[in-house]
Amino acid sequence: EDVNTARRETSGSGTQTAGLMIGGQGPDDGIVAVVESYDGTNWSEVGDINTARGNAAAGGTSTATIYMGGGSPVKDETETWNGTAWTEVGNLNDSRQYPGGCGTTTAALCAGGHEPGDATKAVSEEYNGTAWTEGNNLNSARWQLSGSGTQTAGLMSGGNLTNEMNNSEEYNGTSYTEGNNLNTARRNAHACGVQTAALHIDGIPNSGKTEQYDGTSWTEIADLNVNRNGHAAGGTTSSAFAASGFNPPGNIATTEEFDLQQNIKVLTD
Repeated sequence: EDVNTARRETSGSGTQTAGLMIGGQGPDDGIVAVVESYDGTNWSEVGDINTARGNAAAGGTSTATIYMGGGSPVKDETETWNGTAWTEVGNLNDSRQYPGGCGTTTAALCAGGHEPGDATKAVSEEYNGTAWTEGNNLNSARWQLSGSGTQTAGLMSGGNLTNEMNNSEEYNGTSYTEGNNLNTARRNAHACGVQTAALHIDGIPNSGKTEQYDGTSWTEIADLNVNRNGHAAGGTTSSAFAASGFNPPGNIATTEEFDLQQNIKVLTD
């Protein structure tokens, strides 16, 4: 089914049958605080985030999500969702929009990003359920990157510096190690899954491509039916969703599901 509010620069968390789509840039380019929940069939509007924004990162489940950074203007806010309401918690040390993020509400990771007027960031921070602590940097500074996995086994893929990037880095809880590259360089995509089994879904240049990571290398597996960037996604390498986003000239409301056996299908009203 289509989402209720079509938007871009949104974020997603959860699974194909229990997902969230958070914030973003909605109708008439307005920043929205809207949050929608997906049950595998329908999208339902739930509690708004406290600070309307897009270009943020998210991690967790549909009943325990963390939403980090974002803009515009650029933010350091962090909010957590308990299945009923959003609560503002400890701020990032370094404000940023378009970071990569992953993890849970008690153990999250936020890396890279951008702050207008400042250099693109390599800085990485860890959240312990109360506060953020700066850790070791990414090897390649970038923004519009995608995060998946956990705080101690994270994966940051793609992104943007002066153009689209195919870099992929693994995090072990202490430091980042450069891994094998994506087959197609891209930015403003969305990733989901874990460090050894992740999906990297579409993004600029809007090719529709989906790649799967097995802990060593990336393999192109299936194309989306409707190209998009700045969308929400969640799930695993065997069962995932991609929703809304931007397909020139405007935002789109469509949802697609990926199933390992059936590949990708579009869901309509």
